[in-house]
Amino acid sequence: MAPLHPTAVATAATAFALAIATAVTPAAGAVLRWNAGGGAAGGGFGADVPPGVTVSGGWAYQSGKAIDGTRLDSMYASHRAGKFGYTVSVKPGTYALRLHVAETWAPNYKRGARVQTLLAGDGVSITGRATRVDPYALAGGKERAAVVSMPAVKVGSSGKLIIQCVSIVQNCLLSGVTISTRSSGAGFLSDQTGGGGGGGSGGGGNGSSSGGKGNPGKENNGGFDHRSHAVPGAAYAALDFDGNGQEVVELDGGGSHTHYFDAVSGKGGKIVKYEWTNVATGAVLGRTQKISATFPLGTTTVKLTVTDTTGDVASDTTTVTVSSGAAGGWWCYWMRGISRLPPRWVTAAPRPIYAAPSAAVRFGDGKYGWAGFSNPWVKGWGVRCVGFVTVPKTGKHSFTIKANGPVGLYVGTKAVVLKPSAGPATVTSTETATLAAGANLVTVVHWHKYNNLGILEVTTPAGSTVSHASQKLLPVVTALSKTSGDPSGGSTIKLSGSGFFNGEKVFFGSKQATIINDGGGTSSDSIYVKTPAGKAGFTVSVKVHTKNGISNALKYTYVGGGGSGSAGSKDVKYVSTHLKNKSGTKFTSVPLATSIALGADGLTYYVGSLTGNVYAVRMINHYSMTVGSYCKGPWSGKHRVITGVSVNPARTDGNFVYASSSVINYRNPSIGLSIPEGWANGRIELYAVGGPNCMTKVKDVITGLPVSAHDHTINGMAWTNDGNLLLHAGSSTNAGYNGPGSEKSGYVDESPLSAATLIAYISKGSSFDGHIKYNQMSNPTTAKQTSGDVAVYSSGVRNAYGILRHSSGAVYALDNGGNNGYGDVRTGCGATAHVPWSGAGNPKDSLLLLKKGAYYGHPNLNRARTDARQCVYRQPSDASGGRTPALATVSPSTNGITEMRSSVFDGALKGDLFFTKYVGGAAGATGFMSTTTVKKGGGIGGISFFFQSGGLSVTANPMGAFIMTRTQQGFFAAATPVYSPGSGPKVMGLAPHRGPMKGGYRVYVAGYNFGSKPTVKVGAKTCTAVKVVSKYGLTCTMPAGAANAKVAVSVNGSPTYGFDFEYMSV
Repeated sequence: MAPLHPTAVATAATAFALAIATAVTPAAGAVLRWNAGGGAAGGGFGADVPPGVTVSGGWAYQSGKAIDGTRLDSMYASHRAGKFGYTVSVKPGTYALRLHVAETWAPNYKRGARVQTLLAGDGVSITGRATRVDPYALAGGKERAAVVSMPAVKVGSSGKLIIQCVSIVQNCLLSGVTISTRSSGAGFLSDQTGGGGGGGSGGGGNGSSSGGKGNPGKENNGGFDHRSHAVPGAAYAALDFDGNGQEVVELDGGGSHTHYFDAVSGKGGKIVKYEWTNVATGAVLGRTQKISATFPLGTTTVKLTVTDTTGDVASDTTTVTVSSGAAGGWWCYWMRGISRLPPRWVTAAPRPIYAAPSAAVRFGDGKYGWAGFSNPWVKGWGVRCVGFVTVPKTGKHSFTIKANGPVGLYVGTKAVVLKPSAGPATVTSTETATLAAGANLVTVVHWHKYNNLGILEVTTPAGSTVSHASQKLLPVVTALSKTSGDPSGGSTIKLSGSGFFNGEKVFFGSKQATIINDGGGTSSDSIYVKTPAGKAGFTVSVKVHTKNGISNALKYTYVGGGGSGSAGSKDVKYVSTHLKNKSGTKFTSVPLATSIALGADGLTYYVGSLTGNVYAVRMINHYSMTVGSYCKGPWSGKHRVITGVSVNPARTDGNFVYASSSVINYRNPSIGLSIPEGWANGRIELYAVGGPNCMTKVKDVITGLPVSAHDHTINGMAWTNDGNLLLHAGSSTNAGYNGPGSEKSGYVDESPLSAATLIAYISKGSSFDGHIKYNQMSNPTTAKQTSGDVAVYSSGVRNAYGILRHSSGAVYALDNGGNNGYGDVRTGCGATAHVPWSGAGNPKDSLLLLKKGAYYGHPNLNRARTDARQCVYRQPSDASGGRTPALATVSPSTNGITEMRSSVFDGALKGDLFFTKYVGGAAGATGFMSTTTVKKGGGIGGISFFFQSGGLSVTANPMGAFIMTRTQQGFFAAATPVYSPGSGPKVMGLAPHRGPMKGGYRVYVAGYNFGSKPTVKVGAKTCTAVKVVSKYGLTCTMPAGAANAKVAVSVNGSPTYGFDFEYMSV
């Protein structure tokens, strides 16, 4: 997982009110953090229990899970469980508490399964209380991070800050604790904040970043003052697999890039030098984009310094943590189809088909579950749990085991309990074994021989602890994303399971598959592969091989694709390519492309550029990826950049494109705008396409839009079904605070329309007033909008680039997270209500479901005067304080978003969302694409890797291909489907795919085998004046339709897959 730890506050209304009422400056900014139940973790979290802190009750539990919504997986994945309390030695005063929680136990993956009350006080009175906290519900799902906040806990003369976790349903569970001083005189009595507090750079994933030293040049760089941008990658984690105290870790700076471009030539800069150094020793680790270096156990801070083609230098840091692999609790393996008690050794047949961690061997009995193992009531399966039981002294120690069936318990190789023929009655027995001081390998085996509920409980010796060696896990495959595919191979398959590390390889039969994404590089529970070729009609076993062992097998069948008649291939497979010239060479004639949109003619892409121009790129067809012609539109103006382009589906009187234009970084001396001159310089421009000059600027549709003094501006655009325009206006600040430390963000505060998704009421037609005016320009913080038919639609959107109106009617956005070193996190509206970004901010990007009136967590003091929600920064998953939580978090710089509207692969992907990650200028850098399904009401399924290619923006064409802008690399990447439609007619998609009710406008229908005289049906009506324009497309005139109707389109009676066209309500 990448950087971030969200804030979902349980006592929403109370906590918010307290946060406003008690905005007190911390005495010395003292912070204490510790990882409940675990060792030292990233983000400044020390080990449980730090000096000056005592704990009573509970036990340590390591889940081993990857946690969504945070980069602090190791902290959130470990827990103190049970009923327990912490006592912290402090000085009298006021303290703010953040109690970190996550639900990681499979049986509790539902609302109400675990409920707990969290209390804080000084032993005399309780001044912090969160009742009936449900970690699953609070975080919005399983294995997701959340925070319970207590902003004003009072400590009197007792000098004790006491935190209690009280179980209501199931055991109490806590992942971490953050305590910060909130009043003068408050402080910690022991040196507690050394290793575990202080809020160092680890909390944000990146440390300090130094600016460049190159000469900007008068007309170059489009206003960017920092050119080079070092991206060393989020915190790296590795396990010491061979126990030698060190591990080789690969570091990748491929995300590093430069914002420089030459305004005359249009060529972008590149990173030309890399240097990785150990911050503590100064030793140089390597001088290439990717390096492999050896790191010792513990956490090492590494700095990446990059230099671009202009000589501009920038640096940033990350951490590499190598751990021994010891994790709390047991690791259990389940096997099916057995006829005897499983042997004790973990590699014995049969291979496990499921594995999971468990805090205790406490299963069944109608109340405990089996750690997520499915159908445990069916007989004929077995379980093997392995752990190291640690005792303080050598001697005789007792184990109690309760079971209703064959069972065994081994210490090392010696059987302490062995009942291979036990009957179905529940039997409890206590046996003693000689244990050596320290860790002793203990294995528990059970055969579920009978049709009963099943019981298996083991009580370990008093005073002992249990852990398992997570670096020694066997690989176990639980699912394949697809169980059949084309014999030619090349299909993308996701393997789910556990233990996918330590030299992992994937085999389909005897052939090795190509691993293309190992769950993001640090995950042990998923692998994405390209299938090898196989023989049609044959089924092979899919296995994962690691240095720890070989997994169980799942079946995969090679089936023939595409053939005759109307049948088409359904196996989803893409290949990587690019837009090309007629000669077959790579099309590179549009420099510094930012955004892309398909025009109303169905064949012309409009492309925005950092040069300040809109380009028209006309395709020969959508199948060959070949450009027939291109041209460049007029210049938007000096220092202006075009970051968004869009086509209004309600406008059918010609070919028009809307473009977002702005001067970013306007305070740069080479630009020289003052704050009053610059903060509202954004505009939406309208261009008419065609004529001798490519396109002509019609007018400025909207002016007075906010632009930051750094690089946040007016980005993506989308259209509602009633013809209004939604557009993103970026923030001026990093996380709502403008003050010392905010220099890199431009040192300008938020304004009435910044940090928001806006709506422009274009549907008003000629009466639309797009000229936004304010009562004064001298101070954006206090300015008021006085005119203009543009308003805030959703607030708290930091810097969303991509926006999409989905065919379901839902509107989605990808919002960029903040950056360490660019400004503090605002915690209230008061002048002193802010804390350092590191440890409190969240650099991950968020997928938002945009709703009118919702607040998404980025503060704006201008609007906070009438909307108190906007005083406080909220983490993506935080549902407190009136924030609408994000649907999910994704890797930083995931900007592009599109919907698959095509019926390619017989509609297998239709309606799915796709996201692309920005690609820097490094040679060979590709980025990647992720995907998710969409549920009723706008919710989504899980986000997963889709394809190894990305870009700043993306669009899916009617034939089912993806086109992505590679801004710094200077070309358009493409992912094209490998699809055989068969011999019959097939409609793939329409462009445009939305239009007014009245009909009468032309649409482009893409597909296969239309013949020379096709008949086109739109629902039950006929699309008239059909003209075949190529082997892969035709045009026709749309009939009228009902408001908001969704209709299928067919050619010569071709099969349909859902709907292909939407009528608007205008």
